[in-house]
Amino acid sequence: MVPSSATHTVLIVLGILVSAGLAVVCAVLKRALSRAVQDRDALRSRHESFIEESSRQIQSFARISAIIASSLERDQLLSQILLVLLDYLPGTAVRLLVYQRDGHLERIGSSEHHAESGLLKPTDENLFNLIASTSGGKRNPEWDLFLDQEARRLYAYNFPFIAEEQFKGSLIVTGNEPLPERTRLFLGDIAALIASAHQNVLTNRQKEKISEQFGKSVDPRIRDHLLSEPEPGALRQVSVLFLDIRNFTSRSEELGPERTVAFLNEIFTDCDAIIRSRGGFINKFTGDGFMAVFGAPEQTETHPCDAVLAAADMERILSVRDTPVRVGIGIASGIALAGTIGSSSRMEYTVIGDTVNTASRIEGLSKFFGTSILISGATREKLDLSNLDARYFGCFILKGKEKPVKIWGVRSKTAENRDRRTECWSGDFSDAIDSYFSGDFCTAEQLFGTLAQKYSADPAVRWFLGRSKARVHSGDDWDGIERLSEK
Repeated sequence: MVPSSATHTVLIVLGILVSAGLAVVCAVLKRALSRAVQDRDALRSRHESFIEESSRQIQSFARISAIIASSLERDQLLSQILLVLLDYLPGTAVRLLVYQRDGHLERIGSSEHHAESGLLKPTDENLFNLIASTSGGKRNPEWDLFLDQEARRLYAYNFPFIAEEQFKGSLIVTGNEPLPERTRLFLGDIAALIASAHQNVLTNRQKEKISEQFGKSVDPRIRDHLLSEPEPGALRQVSVLFLDIRNFTSRSEELGPERTVAFLNEIFTDCDAIIRSRGGFINKFTGDGFMAVFGAPEQTETHPCDAVLAAADMERILSVRDTPVRVGIGIASGIALAGTIGSSSRMEYTVIGDTVNTASRIEGLSKFFGTSILISGATREKLDLSNLDARYFGCFILKGKEKPVKIWGVRSKTAENRDRRTECWSGDFSDAIDSYFSGDFCTAEQLFGTLAQKYSADPAVRWFLGRSKARVHSGDDWDGIERLSEK
């Protein structure tokens, strides 16, 4: 069947419409594909830009951190930080405004062409506006007070830095193009880093001044400890040593004032070196003696042994001088309160407590026994006696004390000591002491009497012989503890 002319026309029209529709569809698909390619390229470009910007920020942050860690002087440190920021932001001007105690702002400038610095004196209102303006954009004419001519660009951004909750200054960046938000966030972090670094520099300056001023009047370890870790007070296990020069009054009369001072300085210099070498420090001088502390401010487990070995070293060094120096040393170990103590106008790091008082009383007791070094039972318990001789003197209640303290004498086994010929450190002395403190005063009198014939120059033998005789005749009750009313 042959189609009619009308049908033929319809078919032609339909063909044209189908062809046109396909062309439109193809055009739409082509445009969509083109947009997809453009979006992909834009996304890739943004991603690459993000990676590049992140890399630049990381590199800048690392460089600034290295500068801060290099311990440069303040001006060098800030100047080098500004140069890093200029590398990160080419074409800009970067200024630091550093707040001074007198109210001035120190402007430290750096740009691609030159730097301009100076001191500014803003009003309180100017300063408030600067602190309050934590963002930026088109430059506010009010900021021109803080900017030199070269830094007055179209856009200005302010990043105040705060340390210890106080305004310390600002980082200001100006340029002819606006800064992206991501860059502004990064510069805010850099401002915080600069604030911390600048505060550390100021703190270190203050510490250096204190070190220079007090380095000779305060033991360097105490000075450094207090500067790095101020200590209001803490209970510490310590050993306290008191030293007193024997027969000092008669010696000073012979020497006269000037030579006496020189003599003391020489003795104390030698003793100070020994005490430091054993980990202690001289806390205070007491005229013809001093008090030393072991176990503070740095805590140690060996402080009893350190104190006794220092005492033995000092006794040996002083006894072999051209003119031998006799000393009495008392050492006690236990708990003491360590901290910075004093008045509002003068303070010092020291230790206080029963351990300190006990050490002082033990040093006084050495006069009775004629033994250079006496220690408490608590100190004796911690000692290694491989290089030391020790003899037990018994249990005493010292003047002003209520609790009894065991007292021991010690000396170096290797020292060339004249007391080896004049003092009894053998088991015979221990037997006599045991008899005395067990209440068998008759036996004690006999034993000490025998020792006195051989060691007539031993003050301890003579002292206990006299006490034994007195107790034999007194008949008083005895609890095995000697009570002393003298220091």
